[in-house]
Amino acid sequence: MAIKWELEEAGSGGGWDGDNEVEVSLEIANLAADLKYEALSFVWGPPNPTDSILCQDQRFAVRTSLMLALKRLRLPDKPRCLWIDAICVSQDDMDERTRQVAKMRDIYSRAQQVFMWIGYEDEALADSVVRLVELVKTALVSDPGLAKITGLARIMNRNILINHEVFREHSKAALEFLRNEWFRRVWTFQEAYLAQEAVIVCGAVEYPFFLFMALWQEMTRMSLAPPLDGMECAHTLMATCASAMEGRLSDTPPASHERLRLSTLLRYTHRHKATDPRDRVYALIAMTQPVNCTRFIPDYGLSTTHANNKAARALIEDDGYLQILSDAQSLKHDPSLPSCVPNWQGTRRWKPLADRDRGFTPKYSMHGSLSAQPEIPLPPSADAKKLKLRGARLGRIKIGHKPP
Repeated sequence: MAIKWELEEAGSGGGWDGDNEVEVSLEIANLAADLKYEALSFVWGPPNPTDSILCQDQRFAVRTSLMLALKRLRLPDKPRCLWIDAICVSQDDMDERTRQVAKMRDIYSRAQQVFMWIGYEDEALADSVVRLVELVKTALVSDPGLAKITGLARIMNRNILINHEVFREHSKAALEFLRNEWFRRVWTFQEAYLAQEAVIVCGAVEYPFFLFMALWQEMTRMSLAPPLDGMECAHTLMATCASAMEGRLSDTPPASHERLRLSTLLRYTHRHKATDPRDRVYALIAMTQPVNCTRFIPDYGLSTTHANNKAARALIEDDGYLQILSDAQSLKHDPSLPSCVPNWQGTRRWKPLADRDRGFTPKYSMHGSLSAQPEIPLPPSADAKKLKLRGARLGRIKIGHKPP
């Protein structure tokens, strides 16, 4: 389903007035057809709508964030065709939500462009982002080999950029921009990853999203980007999208071991937010390759506990190993869940050694690999809260202090 809106005629002046009421019309559309449309990615905001638009000549309640986005993005001289989840999906109809979420991969990947609406509050910060990355872009255009040089030459060029007045004035503000709530939502994470073309829109500021990511990655390689401490959500989003972008630019499909797995996404997005706890899982399914998690599809008819239990079982069967048990132990436990099911919205109690940057790779893996017999399904269990597994005894390992 797509949404179009027409613009009211302005007052006696005859010009376009951005404050005129928004009127929209809904159209049923076939994604398989050559449909030309754009999509919106935004943070919904407070739960109670305080604004309204005209939809099919009837009042339709919307939240302030969406109202501001509609007024900012509508065109003065022609209709615009958009897909907006808050309007195109009946949020109270669980069956429709289930069907639409299953189509998210197609909806966002087939859009001509995805608008990432950040709002108006951080417009000054967004302007700092543009100034900073444009400084780096100018340096790279004038010297294409800048990002590849090493040694003393790299240090000298880095110092030149760091001491530039634009860098000194805008680097802290640009970093603060990444704290915006848009970077913290699990749905926007998925929408950014699936987009083929995207633009960040913050107030009057617009900038290509993938160009921003590419330049920020170059800043990181050149040790120019400020550390993203406390902004892990933005770091996860940018690193994941940058990897996908590099694959698209090289026009080579990723190797099977490089494909995104739902279990990996869940592990690294536990800090992201979702209003509906089930969306902790459902919002990420479209990001995985079709071969992954084939036994699990969104179902809003399930309770949160049942959905998490079903997801955990599907992940074990599809991944073929028991890393999920380590995840369940490392995240703060939810008493409503079995001990073998992670609380994917919980805070991390500790960081696994494998995730720490210590300059080493763990020599032994103790997450219970099932790769030797991946086709063996999990045996049934009469108790839905118990995980029943098959295993093989390989030997004993004695752990203790070496005698003097």
